[in-house]
Amino acid sequence: MIKNTVLIGINMFVALSFVLTYNAIFIQKKKNMIQNYNIAYVPMALGLLVGYMAFDWPFKTLLLLLIMGFAISQILFIKRHVQHGFALFVQTLIYVGIFWIPYEKIPLPDGFFLDLNGLLFLVDSLIIMALYQQVRHTDFKNKLTSPIALMGLSTIIVFLVPADYSLLVMTLLCLSTGNYHIKMIIEDNLVHEKELEMKVKRLEKEFNEEVRKAVNRHTFHLKEVQERMSHINKIDNLTKAYNKKAIFNIIDDLTQDRRVPIFSVIMFDIDHFKTLNDTLGHVQGDLCLKTLSTIAFDSIRETDYLGRYGGDEFMIVLPKADLKTARTIAERFREKVDKNTQPHFTLSIGLATFPDDGDNLKPLLDIADKGLYLSKEKGRNSVSYYNPNKSIRF
Repeated sequence: MIKNTVLIGINMFVALSFVLTYNAIFIQKKKNMIQNYNIAYVPMALGLLVGYMAFDWPFKTLLLLLIMGFAISQILFIKRHVQHGFALFVQTLIYVGIFWIPYEKIPLPDGFFLDLNGLLFLVDSLIIMALYQQVRHTDFKNKLTSPIALMGLSTIIVFLVPADYSLLVMTLLCLSTGNYHIKMIIEDNLVHEKELEMKVKRLEKEFNEEVRKAVNRHTFHLKEVQERMSHINKIDNLTKAYNKKAIFNIIDDLTQDRRVPIFSVIMFDIDHFKTLNDTLGHVQGDLCLKTLSTIAFDSIRETDYLGRYGGDEFMIVLPKADLKTARTIAERFREKVDKNTQPHFTLSIGLATFPDDGDNLKPLLDIADKGLYLSKEKGRNSVSYYNPNKSIRF
């Protein structure tokens, strides 16, 4: 009977250790908590075995004593960092010490006696309450509340239920609690895995979004640089007008653009520029070219184009402008140059219109050039148009 009871008791404490071990895994998921719980319950299991072999204790009394010893050891070690060997030694001393408590009915006045089981139940209850109060004021609350509640419930079961049934009830309680915690561990792991998966997906989405934004910024910046470089390659450094290649490309594009049924070309150069350059020097000559381009930009529309043909020769392209409109703009431009230049210089200007004077670049330049030389023959500082195939000439 005693051996069977001891075996059942050992099984019970194994089950209880199992519960608390997995409880530690569930609550803290750290190996040191598992070690601490095992170290705490090894002396209890040994105490149960040694107590039955060395002392003639009733089973209830022995369990109550062991629960009391465990609670006292937890109160001593909580919030204190001690070595596992020292903890095991101290707990063993506690259990050996409580075994020497004399088991007898304690006499009270008027012939009453206090049973040791009742006293141990009261002491255990107070110690467990003290342990819970100590835990409440520490960071261990979430880690130890469940074991303390299980200890308190075990104390009640040991005291109220007959010994033969208390073991069975406690074992079933421990096993059911263990299964519950295992289930909670599995569910917690599943939830944790799902949270990790969602976090990975969110991080991956955020990473892809940041990469996309970075690529878009880089692409936009690259396009800006390309456009800027392309624009720089098209511009004459001195006058900021389009260079020869760029202005020719503009004329070619306009001849192919069906949205522009008509446009005109103004070709001009500075009268006696070589003499002006030789007399005043190249610095003043460059200043005259800059002044000319400034006046030209002020004289044309935003949709028009100014290009430097070469040297002091320039071209203005007027989209959707007929010959009459081109002549008006050219005359206004010539007058501004004549009145607002210092050192003073004048212009000779020739005109051509698409498609009347040609449907591509070469004939248009030829007609505009003929008008330019006609202006020089007329004495310079004038606007002229000459197409040998037409009767219009001015």
